[in-house]
Amino acid sequence: MINITKFLYIPLILYFFPAFVFFIGEKSYFPFLIIIVPIAMVLLSLHNKQNLFKEFCFLYKNTQMKYFVYLYCWLLLSSFISFLCGYYSFYRFLLYVIIGFTFRGVLLYLFPQFVIPKFVPLKNIIKLFVIAYLFIFLWGIFEFIGAYFQIDIINSCISFLSNIREEEKSLILESLSGLPRIRSVSMEPGTFGLFIAVNLPIIYSLCLSKTRVLNNTIMNFVTKKSLIILAWICLIMTQSPIYLIICSLLTIVIFFNRMLCFLKKHYKSFLLLFVILTCVIFLVVNTVDLSKSYISRILNFVSELSTFDIERIIFADPSMGTRIVNNMNQICLFLKHPVLGIGFGNNGPMLISQLAHSPIPLTSEMQKALNSADNSIAITSNAMYYLLFQTGLIGFALYCLFMTKCIKYLNKVKKYFYGIEFLFVDGLRKSLMCMFLISILYNQNFVDQYVFFLTSISCAIVVIAKLRIKKLNESERQLVDEKSQ
Repeated sequence: MINITKFLYIPLILYFFPAFVFFIGEKSYFPFLIIIVPIAMVLLSLHNKQNLFKEFCFLYKNTQMKYFVYLYCWLLLSSFISFLCGYYSFYRFLLYVIIGFTFRGVLLYLFPQFVIPKFVPLKNIIKLFVIAYLFIFLWGIFEFIGAYFQIDIINSCISFLSNIREEEKSLILESLSGLPRIRSVSMEPGTFGLFIAVNLPIIYSLCLSKTRVLNNTIMNFVTKKSLIILAWICLIMTQSPIYLIICSLLTIVIFFNRMLCFLKKHYKSFLLLFVILTCVIFLVVNTVDLSKSYISRILNFVSELSTFDIERIIFADPSMGTRIVNNMNQICLFLKHPVLGIGFGNNGPMLISQLAHSPIPLTSEMQKALNSADNSIAITSNAMYYLLFQTGLIGFALYCLFMTKCIKYLNKVKKYFYGIEFLFVDGLRKSLMCMFLISILYNQNFVDQYVFFLTSISCAIVVIAKLRIKKLNESERQLVDEKSQ
């Protein structure tokens, strides 16, 4: 019989590439991963005669998956009640909840935890992460070189492999500084910045240890020495100020104790470095036209905050103003439907209706979208507002419960792992904490395939720990029986 274990790596690799999609019309797209995962699960079930329902029951009883099931059931129930109340069309209920979230959410969440514990060793998953990081960061730098030097061959390869549509090519060159913004394999530069911020704790854990990550000595040395540098270069090239600040704060938090020890031992070197950096910043500020840089956006917005004038604050920065208007109108919708929300996936029509009668002034970007033929508007918000006004207080509470349980379970079972596995589990725990805080405070990434990938891997790690505990208990029992005989 054919061993399909190697085939299972294909969908696992695709989790890292959200831009690999089929486009449906001008706005909608269908992730290629959604086609591969059901095929892989069917092949896995048929080839290994695996009862997926029994696997599901085991995962439900022994892992944090039960909290994801609670969340999914609430999405179904609250959206169905919203449909009965007339807030939600049956078409949107069928498309976004029954079909959309089931395939894009549930299947993508279940697949890694069905596959990893029994068919894909955890050490191979760690290697997969490291190689994927290396490829994605190098691809981002490759993209920058092609866009900056206008190399047609490179740009053609990037457009084809990164799945960029004609109307999206301008996004790469869209930058106030005049330099191209990179997105690598993500849908846009901001999403790539989010990817780097979420994965930075895992990269730190793996690269700053003495434990070998890859089998090849040279590749292991080069990768561990270069991965952190490549991550920060790509982060700067995204030209996303908020993720640069997030990653800087994250680095300070992770290495706070080490920094204190360093400052005590090398305070003279630190003072010298501080003086040099201050001089460099002073020179840059005096030579660069601030009106064309991201610094001006931050300074303008901060200066307008002191006025406490909502209209001036909104128009101080178009991107941040759009977020503020969106969030305030989403709060209005939540206050109208605090328990059930308006239905999952019903954000577009309801928000457009709310914005049309909004007492809060709209940005030019939002006004243009409302006046367009298809009334399409970008829903820029974080997971807190996104879930509150779509699923109500209960849906938001279940999401928080699910994420905190993922973190808690990892913290509980990490003692059963050693070496590189322990470092990965600890890094994943920190990454989930980072992802949870970013989703609550800044960015909406609740329905992103990489979120389901990381949370599912956390569940798979719990299963691996349970299997190891079971094996350890059986060995101890066998040893006791041998002594008693």
